Amino acid sequence: MKASGKTFFAVCCALFLCAASFAQTQDASRYAYGEDLVYGLEAYKNKDWSNALFFLRKAAGVKESSSEEVWLLMILTEMHVGDYYAVLRDADVFSRRFPSSPYIPNIKYQIQLARFGLGLYEESAEGFSAFVSNYPDHPLLPSALFWAGESLYRQYEYARALPLYKRVIDEYPESPKYAESVYRIDLLKQREREEKLLYLLRVTGEEAASAREDYERQVKLLQGEEALSLKRNMQKLEEKLAALQASYEESRQQNEALNARVNELISENAQLTSDVARASQSAQAAENARKAAENASSSRQPAEDTMLIELKKKAKALEKLLGAQGEL
Repeated sequence: MKASGKTFFAVCCALFLCAASFAQTQDASRYAYGEDLVYGLEAYKNKDWSNALFFLRKAAGVKESSSEEVWLLMILTEMHVGDYYAVLRDADVFSRRFPSSPYIPNIKYQIQLARFGLGLYEESAEGFSAFVSNYPDHPLLPSALFWAGESLYRQYEYARALPLYKRVIDEYPESPKYAESVYRIDLLKQREREEKLLYLLRVTGEEAASAREDYERQVKLLQGEEALSLKRNMQKLEEKLAALQASYEESRQQNEALNARVNELISENAQLTSDVARASQSAQAAENARKAAENASSSRQPAEDTMLIELKKKAKALEKLLGAQGEL
């Protein structure tokens, strides 16, 4: 069980100032007292409860540093370590030494927490209820309401505890005990439902037992139908998966065939390109040969014409000669 420390920030500040004034004094013993207080406050701030309790008890045991703030922090530290008997003892000393202290409500609150920690639930319930009545404007009021409810809850007085939890939720939604109060109310509602069910079973006897058996059968039937429906859905999903896998395999094979055809077309295109190149070269060579032949033919034509003329002249001369011989 943890003691609330948020409301004591001002107390800690005052104690630090007090410790600083002790540390600045020239008296060696007073310096030692201030040093114990500083160590205790530092340990308390760091949640080092064992060391905090050790040094705060030393500081509380010396007149120069035995202030109501030191005693209050010492009691809070005892609550943190779970030393509830020490809390009750030192709270009683505090009440007698500082009867007019403004921290009296805090001390009374810690007393009830210690009683709760010791299992004295009836006393703590009465004490927290008195705290709520006596200090209606105190910051610890929501926590006191919650712990009063907890004390009654531990005594199985659920009907009396429920309004206290509801009051925390309705009136103090910012309280650190809000979430715990909501949880307790949920538990009490669940318990109430369970008690009503048990009462129904006791009153109706066999009829209620039969109804319960029928309810269980219906539940099992529904569970069986749900299982069957789930199985059918699983089968449908498996069939869809198989169809998708088959479609994927078919697509993969088609893709491979298309890739093979593409490769063939690429090869054929390369062959055609090569053939076209060779044909182009052959055509060029033929064209070149034709042009060469034409050039050669054109160069021989004049010479042939000259020879033909000469032959014709010789033929005419021969005819004349033959004609002359005939006349003789």
